[in-house]
Amino acid sequence: MTLELLIYSLLLFTALFVIGTLLCLALYKWEYARFFHSALWTKVLYWIPIFLIFLAILYLQLWAAAFITLVIIYFAIREVLRLSQKSWLAWIYMIAISLALTHLILFFAVLDSQQSVTVLLVVGFSSVMSDVCAYFFGNFFGRHKLPNQINPNKSWEGVAGQLIGACIGFLLIVPVLHPAPSFVLAILVGLASALGDILNSVVKRRMGIKDWGTTIPGHGGVLDRFASLAFAIAVAFWWTILF
Repeated sequence: MTLELLIYSLLLFTALFVIGTLLCLALYKWEYARFFHSALWTKVLYWIPIFLIFLAILYLQLWAAAFITLVIIYFAIREVLRLSQKSWLAWIYMIAISLALTHLILFFAVLDSQQSVTVLLVVGFSSVMSDVCAYFFGNFFGRHKLPNQINPNKSWEGVAGQLIGACIGFLLIVPVLHPAPSFVLAILVGLASALGDILNSVVKRRMGIKDWGTTIPGHGGVLDRFASLAFAIAVAFWWTILF
């Protein structure tokens, strides 16, 4: 990862973090004390270490990717073991997420370094913006709820926000990527993120749980946080390999 990409990524994330915080404050009608003691602020704040870990993977590459992937899988297994309701569905889902996450290692083991960093930067920023836009589209425009068997607290407008956010993330990072990947990648990342979130909701709904755990404050468990990202990484890898 070049110094130019590192600096641009840090500046872009900082700008997005500030804008996101201001939008969240607007949701709380600019009541600073209430916002900074809320679960939403905790969720926003935890994007900082998550993003720094992501940059560390891009900079240190294979060994960092392998280490972080194994750590996430460890916590995922621990979350499933701690569930009061034991279910084969939980184990199948955890294994599926773990296999999808291992594609992070494959990026650096199979592809060349520059190509891996380029594609993963698109995945990273597209996923961040996908998550942000899903939240705000759902809050401001969410009138058409998803079916009860999926998640009645989420809306189709939020799903559309995920797709739009992925495209915005692509457009924000692509100016410093050489060569620039296809815009199709952003669409695929958005679709994979949306489907990953929907699948996560369906599995939790079937099991009667709200979150997989409390490993990441404000985000739930690692399976909650990395479900959509895992599928996005896997889809991006195979798109890069095949096309």
